[in-house]
Amino acid sequence: MPVNIRETDKTYELELSAPGLQKQDFHLNLEGDRLTISAEQTEENRKEDKSEGWFRKEFKKGQFTRTFNLDDTVDAGKITARYEGGILYLSIPKKEHARKVTRSIEIQ
Repeated sequence: MPVNIRETDKTYELELSAPGLQKQDFHLNLEGDRLTISAEQTEENRKEDKSEGWFRKEFKKGQFTRTFNLDDTVDAGKITARYEGGILYLSIPKKEHARKVTRSIEIQ
């Protein structure tokens, strides 16, 4: 699945394109410094017409797994996720000390 990743001053943002899935199809797991995103979907369609004497059963099954290594700048306890419009959004906040500081310095 395609993933977009961007960094802001306060977070890392991930957007994972996964159309056709439901939020319950996803599994997010954080183990140590590894974030794993996986999903599995099974779809089955049955069509039957006894008067014509035929029977058809079609199914599709798909799965994927993506793993990301997180560094020590990430506040793992505050990761959030939401699934909307076929895209899984993750916000991975940085720890306060890891955020970029911008300020003007006065010359004396």
